[in-house]
Amino acid sequence: MNKPSLIWGLLFLFSFQPAHAKSCDISGIWQHGNKSATLLVDLAKAEVSVHQHDENPKTNGLVVIKEITEIQPSRKWHAQMYNAAENNFVKVDIHQENCKVLRVYDNDKEILKVLRNNKHFSTE
Repeated sequence: MNKPSLIWGLLFLFSFQPAHAKSCDISGIWQHGNKSATLLVDLAKAEVSVHQHDENPKTNGLVVIKEITEIQPSRKWHAQMYNAAENNFVKVDIHQENCKVLRVYDNDKEILKVLRNNKHFSTE
């Protein structure tokens, strides 16, 4: 088999890769599912901070999720999320549903859903 045929064959094969097998970079701005707030996911710092909170601007910049570590080879992460009621951080799991939805779980119970904010795609 010559090189061009091999390349086209590989391209053809990979074009049928299931969509769920693709991994999306989750870094960037996400819209809180229930509040008028955006969150900044910064995987370089392994944290999530409040980017902008219209109803509570004094929280802007606060780290709400820290110590994000990826569970290989999935689209899931372990982390620590701030729990205001207990005034400490608790263990959570973050699941990437797709490129536009992240869900955060505490003991298998969903506690947060965030949506990709189409206005922002970088951490700048």
